[in-house]
Amino acid sequence: MNTSEKPSDDDVLAVVAHVTLSPEIYLKSATVGRKFAKKLRKNMRAALGPINVEMRQLGTARLEIKTSDYKTVADRLARVFGIHSIARVQTFRFETLDDLVDTLTPHTQPLVVGKRFAVRVRRRGAHEWRGADLERALGAALFPASDGVDLTNPQETVQVRIEGQRAHVLLDRIEGAGGMPLASQGRALVLLSGGFDSPVAAWSLMRRGVAVEFVHFKLECSQSDHALAVGQQLWSEWGMGSRGRVHILEFQPVKDALREQLDPRLRQIVLKRLMMMAGDGVAARLGIPVLATGEAIGQVSSQTFPHLVELDQAIERPIFRPLLTVDKNTIVQMSRRIGTFDLSSRAVEVCDLSDGNPVATRAKHRDIVDAEGKLGATIVDDALDQWEVADLSAWLPGEPLRKFDSAIDSPAWLRDGAAQP
Repeated sequence: MNTSEKPSDDDVLAVVAHVTLSPEIYLKSATVGRKFAKKLRKNMRAALGPINVEMRQLGTARLEIKTSDYKTVADRLARVFGIHSIARVQTFRFETLDDLVDTLTPHTQPLVVGKRFAVRVRRRGAHEWRGADLERALGAALFPASDGVDLTNPQETVQVRIEGQRAHVLLDRIEGAGGMPLASQGRALVLLSGGFDSPVAAWSLMRRGVAVEFVHFKLECSQSDHALAVGQQLWSEWGMGSRGRVHILEFQPVKDALREQLDPRLRQIVLKRLMMMAGDGVAARLGIPVLATGEAIGQVSSQTFPHLVELDQAIERPIFRPLLTVDKNTIVQMSRRIGTFDLSSRAVEVCDLSDGNPVATRAKHRDIVDAEGKLGATIVDDALDQWEVADLSAWLPGEPLRKFDSAIDSPAWLRDGAAQP
């Protein structure tokens, strides 16, 4: 057997991608599993866009994709939630065991260079040899290029599946995003600031199958464009299969009123409560059942334990906090992984209303409510009256935003007064 020859494509029948579904899909009941797998396939099609592929189900846990552009397909699918891994599988024809070893060696040798390895074979069909015979023969051919054989804890496992006179070889594998198919678990409205926390919180929900839309409170025009850019980056990378929108509310008048009328110690917590109230109004008109934030216990004055309770009491709608117990360093590391770090690191703080004064970290509920009463009953409604929308699929910095239109932005079931589907 000559192991120095370059791989030949003469005996290659096909190169396909094998997509392994997240265990959270295929371990569910048959009915739920089929529903989730259907949603996943739809999201995969959205991610692949114009790339022409053939897709078919392989049992309950895998999909096979035939494509002439494996790398592009794998790169795109790696950002689709609900996928455990994507593997490149090459199929070869063979006649004899020696013929098969000669064919497989140059293709699999790069996998084991400098590594401890094992060969695993699954065989189906009538042959004059056993799977263990191929494991030993191929292992012997690969041994000189490796760091030795390790059947217990190999650094690399060469996987071969034999079906009749065809051999399917897994040549490489990349990890998928895991989680559950996007939009399989409901919707959330995420308060988007443009810093590190809110996009990581949104991504965490998306990974659990939650479709997200964003609400941003405009305090500085330049920072609003920055926040929209962060939202667009997150959605374009990870949001295929969902509708990417940011809802923008003008909150500069709110900020000015807080500075003019309230004790500096209470401004931060009152501002955050008003944001929750305004977000609640947006969610109600969109038919979205929950708000979500990037808040973590104790990170800033409005996120102390007592103040998080005050925020929850500001509205009846549930507030999800995926990062509640996550430390800042971990959040920053996650932002690197999901691709929002560079943009988020340029964020400028525009919510600080203390003007150098001490800020309350456990304000009394009565003091907070009394302070809100000084601002007038319409302050939140006034912000909702200036509601604008950015469609992330087409938004460009500096372009004018369109006004919210319930005829196109609210779901039909809500406009018609029907029950939520």
